[in-house]
This record gives sequence, C-alpha cells and structure tokens, in this order.
Amino acid sequence: MYTFRLLLVCFLFIILSCDSGDHIRTYRLPKTNMIPDKQDAATRRNEKLKLSWEKPETWIETSGHAMRLVSFNVPFSNGIGDLSMTTFEGSSGGVKANVNRWRQQIGLEPLNGSEIKQSSINKDGQLGKYEFFKLVNEKNPDLAILSSIFNLETSTLFVKLTIDSKGIEETEDDFITFCKSIHLIEGDL
Repeated sequence: MYTFRLLLVCFLFIILSCDSGDHIRTYRLPKTNMIPDKQDAATRRNEKLKLSWEKPETWIETSGHAMRLVSFNVPFSNGIGDLSMTTFEGSSGGVKANVNRWRQQIGLEPLNGSEIKQSSINKDGQLGKYEFFKLVNEKNPDLAILSSIFNLETSTLFVKLTIDSKGIEETEDDFITFCKSIHLIEGDL
C-alpha cells in the first residue's frame, strides 16, 4: 500500500509538472570565445612578422587560406604549382617532423634525423640561414615538393612549393631566388 501511494504521488507530480504550453523559452548567455579563430591567429602572426620578398614575374598571388602568409600559383610548361608561405610559433614540430610529413604527402617513406640532415642543403638569404629540401617521388613523377625552413628567433617560416618533377626542374632556381629575397620589413626585428 505504501508503494502504491508513493507511485501515485510520483505520477501526480510528473503529470502536474509537465507544461502543455506552446511558448518558446529563450535565454541570453554572454558570448565567450573559447576556441581561438584561425583567421585571428593568422592575422596576429602577420602583424608580428612583417616580411617582404621579390617574386618572379610569372608567379600569380592567390587567396590561399587563413593559415598562409601568402600563396602563389607557379606556372610551368606542364601546369601550375602551389606555393605557400606559413609561419608558426616555436619550432612547429621541428625539421624532421615537417620533412617527413611532406615526404608522406608525396608517397615517400619517412627518414631518420641524420638522413634528413644529409638531404638538406644549407642556404643563406636576406632573412638568414635556412634549410632547403628537394623531395621527388621517383616512382610517381607527378609528386614533388621544394621547401625551405627558416628557424627564426621565436617562430619558424616554411616556404613550400608542391609541383611535379618536371616543374621542379623548371622552377627550382626561381624558388631559391625567391627564398633568398625574403626579408623583414624595415624597422621590424
């Protein structure tokens, strides 16, 4: 009997507490930006690191995406390569992780640190010393990358040209000249 009364009280409570009204309830909550906007992060990077460069006449600047400082279409006899320039705080995973990620993008196996060091070519430019990499998938000549990594004081600058092996041969000198021309805009450190 006690159980029956308890069930009856619970049932009445549920029935009486249900609202059959057709009204919509709204609430106002303060807006908080818990996840930083990628565009804002890219803008902050651009404001901190003001760079300039001299591009070859045939390269065409494109809109790219928010993470890039700049993007170019790089025409060659068989098509168009995609050049991106990005910068990230700190070492951004280091040379080994980035080179192996690029190798994976073109279907190559990863290398150990000493193999990567042997494959890099040290260059000097207006922005300072940098490492240059020429990555070609010999089994699939449509997949190749030229890249440069600049280890700056508080960030790392990456210049990457995704192209095919014929395009590498045609554009390598322009790519190196472009990388050597990158410099800080007067007054920035």
